[in-house]
Amino acid sequence: MASNQTIRLLLIFFLAFSAAANNCSTKPLTLPIGNVTLGNGVAVNRGVYVKLGNQVTSLRLTTNLNNTGVRNALDCDLLNSTARTVCLGASGSIYAPESSNTWRQVSPDEFASNVSTIDTHAVGETVIVGYETAKFSSNVEVKGYPLEVWSNLTSTNRSGLAIGSGSSFLQKLLSVSAAPSRAFGLFYGSRSQSRPTDGALTIGGIDLARLKGRWSNHSAGMQGLDYSCPLQVRIKDIRLNNTKGSFSLLADPQLTVPACIDPQQNAFTFTQAIYNLWSNFTGHPANGSLPGEPPFTSQTYPKDREPLIGTLTVTLDDGFETIIPHYELLSEERGNDAQGRYAVVNASRVMAAVSNDETLPVPILGGVYLSQNYLFVDYDKGTFHLATADLDTHDQDIVPICEGGATPSPSHGSRRLSGRKIAGIAVGVAAVVLIALALALWWARYRTRQDGAPRDGTSQKETPQNGTSQNGTSRDEASQGGTHKDAELEPNERRQELPTSAPS
Repeated sequence: MASNQTIRLLLIFFLAFSAAANNCSTKPLTLPIGNVTLGNGVAVNRGVYVKLGNQVTSLRLTTNLNNTGVRNALDCDLLNSTARTVCLGASGSIYAPESSNTWRQVSPDEFASNVSTIDTHAVGETVIVGYETAKFSSNVEVKGYPLEVWSNLTSTNRSGLAIGSGSSFLQKLLSVSAAPSRAFGLFYGSRSQSRPTDGALTIGGIDLARLKGRWSNHSAGMQGLDYSCPLQVRIKDIRLNNTKGSFSLLADPQLTVPACIDPQQNAFTFTQAIYNLWSNFTGHPANGSLPGEPPFTSQTYPKDREPLIGTLTVTLDDGFETIIPHYELLSEERGNDAQGRYAVVNASRVMAAVSNDETLPVPILGGVYLSQNYLFVDYDKGTFHLATADLDTHDQDIVPICEGGATPSPSHGSRRLSGRKIAGIAVGVAAVVLIALALALWWARYRTRQDGAPRDGTSQKETPQNGTSQNGTSRDEASQGGTHKDAELEPNERRQELPTSAPS
């Protein structure tokens, strides 16, 4: 009886190991972030390439939403051809469901039963929901992809690829084995005027080559705020550095301020209180204008104010510091031109990557903040992590993060495992475990035969003393199989290993 139970336990363990091994056999999925020419062949948007049915889109990433949403093409079709092109670029992609033969519209109730979270929509916004065939730049095709198609004539720049905590995009990739887990690493890149850089989203993995400096560890979740944002941090200080000095934008330097990380908008979006200080220190002309020109927006300035918009230093409550350089913080005035491209529209003005929203309860750290940092998110573990990004490397060192698997622990000093060595160790561990299972199964069968065989001409079973077999090997030792030595660590002065968990 004991031997049969042993065999059953071994089989259960083997099946569990096989399932984990199969899950980890899926490679991480890396999706480029860059300029994509949209369906009309003219307009361009920076984002992740996604072909929805027969229509090319370029979707910005958003961590505050959970379901991919694209603007209904009807919003732009009401305009003339030039205005339509501008609308197309400004919307961050549009989609015409009636033009796709793979689109299947469903009721909101049916849609809600197949996704984990339903996003809140703006008042007056019309939304239809359904499923489409989505193709990504890596030749990954996903059928039955959940999609929201929204319509709002007063709203732009809201089409987005949702990577929130209940992301149906991440869950769908996992369910079709297109990625090994829902965890993801994000190198945002830059859309600065002078140093634009393509980025990359890695689902089920992390690019260790992009890491530089220590991790800032955080818990993912709502953290009690009445605002939809799973990636919340607390800010110790936001400091403007210009030709006149260094100035805090927080009214009370003794308090920390909650903030939200979301790259859907490139600029920082400050609360009105923070923006008022920013406006004063940078000499913003408010609603004034120059003769013959339109009023200044909250982001635009006369060119002579450029020295007042130097750099911005954001310090989190754990001391993690991010310096936004001048070239990221300022450009000539840009917007969508007549071709729907994001380009300079007024070279006589400068434009800051800082805006305001009177309705916001917390500031938003947008794409400009992530231009200097690498973001790693693991919703299943309830954590996310920031590290200073290596902006100069052209290398890749992508390590898979498997569903339910242990996250590699940080190395001591400057030594860590490379991606190839981690993969090699995984294969070696798998081989050792399988050999151990085979030996244990053989030993269990051998003991069954020995216990049932007569010895010294009798049918009485002879029980080995002290749990030791005839060859001197204990049962515990035989069932455990062999052991393996830890792999040698590979030195690397520039990179740091993955985090284990967020602090309590």
